[in-house]
Amino acid sequence: MGKATELATAEKEHHFEALEDQHELQEDRRDFPPSKRGGSVKIDLRTRRLIIRKVSSGAGGAKKVRDALQLPVSLRTVQRCLENTPWLKFKKLRCGPMLKPGHVRARIDWASGTWMGLMATSSGSTREQSNRCQIVAILVWFSHDLGRLLPRPKDDAGLYGRFTSVKYMATLQNQLQPAFDIGTQIFQHDNAAPHAARHTKTWLLDQGFDVMTWPACSPDLNPIESVWGYMSRHVYANERQLHLIQELKNAIQQVWDQIPASYLLALVTSMPKRVQILKEANGKHIPY
Repeated sequence: MGKATELATAEKEHHFEALEDQHELQEDRRDFPPSKRGGSVKIDLRTRRLIIRKVSSGAGGAKKVRDALQLPVSLRTVQRCLENTPWLKFKKLRCGPMLKPGHVRARIDWASGTWMGLMATSSGSTREQSNRCQIVAILVWFSHDLGRLLPRPKDDAGLYGRFTSVKYMATLQNQLQPAFDIGTQIFQHDNAAPHAARHTKTWLLDQGFDVMTWPACSPDLNPIESVWGYMSRHVYANERQLHLIQELKNAIQQVWDQIPASYLLALVTSMPKRVQILKEANGKHIPY
């Protein structure tokens, strides 16, 4: 009898110990967040079919379809629905100037013309980060025939503010003429207002420059645009903020001096491919 009592007492103690261990385990589990079993389905099969039907009929992208159907879901939810549809292919539209029929014809004519031995120029503007933003126009020169950049103007005090045809002609005289070989090279610039001004055209004609007729609305044909993109990415890398004009000028000069020659050569050698793609696209925009 005594032995049976001891066994019963041992079983109770063991049971209590098991309960205590289980209680400690439950307390430990409270320290961990509950496991997720997946989010709820926000688009049912009927809505999914409506979305796919709208997109397939050419009603637009995910945002337009969501607005048209007045769906109470996020744009990303609609995009995810379309991504999971195997017979639909996503293609992001490229931003670019609108091409009218006259622009397309001019681009085709340009592709059939002469563009070798080209010296191209371009001008752009960068902004200093301040309460009163001041536009600083800095000239960029790019020689297609040699695949090199000419030195950036050191004395660019006159380039602040609006970049007029008078300032452009002065820069051409100081920077372009010493490096340009009249008679063997073709000069190219886009149709920006200072470039297309009557005074600029007259000056170039009087100086004997052979100026290429550049098709309007065609930044995808101009390799200098890639140089602008390279400059912007590196000047403002890591969300860099420039608060003084001199800081901006120093940053531009530093990036300018470090542009690899191989990068410029790749832009030059891309021209035959650009022309060929342009012909195949019948004058429409090309992916450059």
